[in-house]
Amino acid sequence: MKLTEIENGIWILRAGTPEEQTPVSMRKFPVKSDALAAMGKRDLPELVDGFQYRQTKRGLIITLPMDSDEDIYGLGLQLKSVNQAGRKRMLCVNSDPVSDTGEGHAPVPFYVSTAGYGLFIDTFRHVEIYFGTNTQRGQSANMTEVNRPHEEFSESALYALKRSGERRQVIIDIKAVDGVDLYFFSGTVREAVQRYNLFSGGGCLPPTWGLGVWYRPYGGSTQNSVLKLADEFRQDNIPIDVIGIEPGWHSHSYACTYEWSYLFPEPQKMLDTLTEQNYKVNLWEHVFVYPAAEFYEKLLPYSADCEVWNGLVPDFATEEAVKLFSDHHRDKFVKNGVAGFKLDECDNSDLNPSNWSFPDTAQFPSGLDGEQMHAALGTLYQGRIYDVYRTENRRTLSQVRSSGALAAPLPFVLYSDLYGHRDFIRGVVSAGFSTPGASPHPHGSRRTLKRIWPVSLWRTPRRSPPLSAGITRSACPCCPTSTPPSVNTATPAFRRFERW
Repeated sequence: MKLTEIENGIWILRAGTPEEQTPVSMRKFPVKSDALAAMGKRDLPELVDGFQYRQTKRGLIITLPMDSDEDIYGLGLQLKSVNQAGRKRMLCVNSDPVSDTGEGHAPVPFYVSTAGYGLFIDTFRHVEIYFGTNTQRGQSANMTEVNRPHEEFSESALYALKRSGERRQVIIDIKAVDGVDLYFFSGTVREAVQRYNLFSGGGCLPPTWGLGVWYRPYGGSTQNSVLKLADEFRQDNIPIDVIGIEPGWHSHSYACTYEWSYLFPEPQKMLDTLTEQNYKVNLWEHVFVYPAAEFYEKLLPYSADCEVWNGLVPDFATEEAVKLFSDHHRDKFVKNGVAGFKLDECDNSDLNPSNWSFPDTAQFPSGLDGEQMHAALGTLYQGRIYDVYRTENRRTLSQVRSSGALAAPLPFVLYSDLYGHRDFIRGVVSAGFSTPGASPHPHGSRRTLKRIWPVSLWRTPRRSPPLSAGITRSACPCCPTSTPPSVNTATPAFRRFERW
């Protein structure tokens, strides 16, 4: 068991025999070695020398020391807490966690410590981590004080989160594996996050329009109602950049056909009109493929052994499933002007009455099981859509309900409409330590204002054109220089807000 430095400030330590399919073995982007080499030299703290692991009947158990004043951040999108010191975290994909367990729709097995390091656990498996919750046997043997007065006997005081006064342990529990690779990142919290980001392949470069204002009409909207609404936005000078079309555009949704429905009789005409008005169009979908879909029969051998909503679950770890899905999206939508997609229901709901996902026991042709695919599905989908736009020499900024490790280079942001404002703010903060982006996705006027306010203060809509209007973008391999048509800004903004 030996720490090996593989990049400036990044070490690998192999515990046992890892599985073949992991985030690193299936990574899409290479490490940014030049940028890492340019960073200052940092050694790992001494406490990492106390690393130990052992194999048990339940799986792999890893331990390393934890100081009493150590703070822990990260683990992907955490909705109920930010500092994880003193807590047990269960990292598994769950669309709507109701308590502070560590579950969520974008967990990432990477955390940073104020002790001077970050740790990435290279696995798609469920991971349970105890951050200083217990002392070791005999460590408290000298504590003999008795008859101390109790300040309070309430349950809230007895069971409140308490930080220890002595050194404890980080305990990592991974079931059903014989080993795992651990990647350590040295430096301050900021430097460790930076190193993890560069190890992932660096950040993404979103298009200018993606940073603007998005609006999603009612899910049962028609082609005429979408165009009417788009006209009203421009007449009232409301600076909408992206119009997202919800499930009604499919001829069958839940599961999906990926074909336009009778509600949109002339989809190309609509796309062309919205493009002329300087809108970008985003289409809702999920990955469960309905039997009426054009590529259903060909996808059968490259899908899971169970269905969701009477639809196939593609195995995006196989080249065949990727090609079928990607070709259809490129030829039917991307080439016709669609600027991005919104992937819904990829975040596992098996704890809810309405089950919209596959069980952990599912088997996929690539060899992944359901537990692993839950952690991989969102990121694999992002890579497939990214490739489609890349081959078309276009940028996208799309949305996804689940993401995972090493996803920083992918031009996607997380969203969900299942939690409240406080959870959203905690999620935005915690996700920043593991690099997945998050966007407000509210329903209703009050939730709209509360979610947009903290992330969009810089975006003042009064008398402002869309971000994509009248801006000359610098050239890059994915987005040639262009100056979209300007938008008339003479009409006062929000002239008819009282109607809403």
